[in-house]
Amino acid sequence: MERHPGLTVFLAACGLLGLGALMGQAAGPAPDPRPAAVTIAGSYSTVTTPRVERITTPERWKEVWKEHIGDRAEKGALGWDRWPLIDFGRYMVVAVFAGTSINIEAWEVESVVELPDVLRVRYDAVSFQTASFGGEDKGSTTTSYGFFVLPRSERELVMEENVQGLIGKPPVWKEKHRFPALQPAK
Repeated sequence: MERHPGLTVFLAACGLLGLGALMGQAAGPAPDPRPAAVTIAGSYSTVTTPRVERITTPERWKEVWKEHIGDRAEKGALGWDRWPLIDFGRYMVVAVFAGTSINIEAWEVESVVELPDVLRVRYDAVSFQTASFGGEDKGSTTTSYGFFVLPRSERELVMEENVQGLIGKPPVWKEKHRFPALQPAK
């Protein structure tokens, strides 16, 4: 039988991958599937009233970004406002603002699914616990947010939030927002 060095290396690599899987170790970092093309999220927005918004135009995106960033808005070398640029012909942004709340680090998209009649986006808070060793724990006040850049869809958009707040328990999804279908772009 003729030997093929490439085949030998390939089979050896497959054996190591299989052995690593059997031992509970991945051959490399596990894939990190992200349902959003881009997520920009954090603890401190200048938007202090809770809301969720579907953004489909550059004009509205600029307004929302400037509202979110407030006095911290970046200025370019010529003194002009700067904001992330998005191709709204191919993408849309869903913005989640928690308003003033306690112990929420940020917001993340858990899934984006095209159902027969709607586009369903499930999102969840990245929260944390605090503790006090000398009295009442008042938590950490935040104004968390999440901007999710998703492939553009003209479909009706349903936003479901995980309302289950116990660590280690399965999510409980509740519809929180529903946006009507968009008119097709011309």
